[in-house]
Amino acid sequence: MTDARFQFGALGARQADEGPIEFGFWFPGSTTGYAGGRGAPAAVRSIRRYHPIASGVAHSYQVSFRFGQNESFRDVTREAWRWAWNTLKPQVNYIDVEQMRRVLLDHLEAQARTIDGRTAIPFVLNTMSDELQWNWSMVAMGFVGKNIECADELLREGDRDPTERGQKMRQTGLAIIASLIQALPTVPLQGTGYDLKTGKPWEPEHDWLAPWLRNATEDMRVLMRAYRRERAQGRQHPEWFNWVKQYLDWLVQQQRADGSFPRRWKRGSNEVAEPAGTTSYNPVPLLVVMSEETGDSKYQASAIRAAEYVWSNWGTRGVFIGGAIDNPNITDKEAGMLSMEAYLSLFDATRDSKWLERAKAAADFAESWIWIWNVPMPPDADDAKLHYKKGVPTVGVQGITAAVSGGVDEYLDWAVPSYAKLYNLTKDEHYLDVARVLLHDTKSMVALPGRPYDVKGIGWQQEGWRMGPGSSRGVGGHRFWLPWVSANHLYGITGLEEYDPALFKRLSTKPAAAANMPAVNQ
Repeated sequence: MTDARFQFGALGARQADEGPIEFGFWFPGSTTGYAGGRGAPAAVRSIRRYHPIASGVAHSYQVSFRFGQNESFRDVTREAWRWAWNTLKPQVNYIDVEQMRRVLLDHLEAQARTIDGRTAIPFVLNTMSDELQWNWSMVAMGFVGKNIECADELLREGDRDPTERGQKMRQTGLAIIASLIQALPTVPLQGTGYDLKTGKPWEPEHDWLAPWLRNATEDMRVLMRAYRRERAQGRQHPEWFNWVKQYLDWLVQQQRADGSFPRRWKRGSNEVAEPAGTTSYNPVPLLVVMSEETGDSKYQASAIRAAEYVWSNWGTRGVFIGGAIDNPNITDKEAGMLSMEAYLSLFDATRDSKWLERAKAAADFAESWIWIWNVPMPPDADDAKLHYKKGVPTVGVQGITAAVSGGVDEYLDWAVPSYAKLYNLTKDEHYLDVARVLLHDTKSMVALPGRPYDVKGIGWQQEGWRMGPGSSRGVGGHRFWLPWVSANHLYGITGLEEYDPALFKRLSTKPAAAANMPAVNQ
C-alpha cells in the first residue's frame, strides 16, 4: 500500500530462516501475519506500507529508544508502559458525570423485563431495532450478564432518589435479586443463570450459563456489598446472606490441595467440567467478606491459599490469564483487573504489604491494555456504516484478550475505584491518571442527548469494536448491548463515589473548575 496519508511509523523485528535477527525502523510501517485457506497450512503474509516518492510529499518521524538493565519482565513492561504514557500524554475527554449516571440508569431500568412475576435484565438486546435475539431471555450472573450488579446499581439510585423514579428502580432491583435466588436455590448450582420465560435452568444446557467460578462469585460479592449497605439502613435481607453462605460453604470444599479452584463444574454437580485453576483469584474478595461477616477464619484462609496459588504460578512472572470465561489459558485485562481485586481485598484484611505489591503488579498489567492514543477511522469509509464513528476519540478503549487482536471494549472502566484506591495507598499519581482516563474516556460511544449516533435511543452502546488492520476497523462483530456495558460504566462512577466522595468530586470535575476545590486529603 502506498499512500501519502499514512501518519505513523513502526519498529519491527524479524528473522529469516537461518539468518540474523533484523531490528529497526520500518518506514512507515508493515505488519506480518499468518493466513491460509480453510484446511490449508498457515503461511506468512506481509502487508507493507509506503509513502510515495513524489514532488510535494514530505514525511518525517522521530524515533526514541528506552534502555534498561537487569529488569524483570514486570519491570520492563511497567516502565515501558509508563514511558509511553508520559510521552503520549493521553487526553482526558471530560464527560458530565451526573448526566452520564442518569442516562445509564434510566436506560438500565427501561430494559428490565418481568414474566410471570420474575424480573431480570435480558442477556442481550439489539441497539438498532427491537428485534429480539434467540437468547434474549437468558439471565446471567457476573462476567457479561451481571444481573445482580445491575440490580445493585438500581438499589443505589433508589437510595439517592426519593421520587417515584428512584423508588421504581429500587423495586426493580429487589425483584431481580429475588427472582435469581428463587431460580437457583440449591447448591451445587444448576447454573449461573436461568431462562426468564420459564424460571428454570436454560435448556438445552448452554456454556454461557454454566456453573462458572467467576460468574457466581463475582455477582455474589456485589450482593454482599448490597447486603451490608441495606443493613446499615435498617433493612434486613437474611435470604441474601444465606444464599451466598450456602454457596461458599460448598465452594471451600471444592478447593484443591494446591489452593486452586476449578473454573467450572457440571450443572448441579461436584463433578468438574473445566479443571484449570487459572481463575482462582475470583472467589478471593467474596471469601474475605464472608470471614468478616461470620468471624470464621476458614474463608479467609481459603482466600489466601487461592491467591498464593495464582501468584506463585503466574503473578511472579508478571502474567495474568483466564479472566474471560471462554479462554482459560490466555492473557487478558480482566485477569489483571480481577487479580488486583483479590490482592487488594487481602491487603485490606491482613495489612500485609506483599498483597499491596501484588495488587500493583496486577494493576500495572491491566492498565497496559488501555489504548492511550487516537486511532482515526478509515478516511474513505462511509461513516454511516461505521459502528465507531469518525472523530470520536479512541483514548480509553482497551484490548479484550490476546485471542482477539485489535478487538476493543470498555470493560476496564469498572476498575476506576481500584485505581483510585491504589493512588491513596501508594500516593503514586500515575494511578490517579489511570482512574481519570477510565472514568471519562471510556464512555465516548454512549448515546447521549445531542449525541445519539445511529443507535435506537439514548443510553445505548454496543459491546465492542474492531480496531485492527483490514477493512473492518471501526466495525464491531455485532451491534448488541449486554448488561455488563451499563453495569461497568455505572460502577466506575458509583463505586468511586462510595469509596472516596472527595476524590470522586475531584476526578469528576474539569481541572479549571477543580482549581478552587479543597485538596482531597482535607
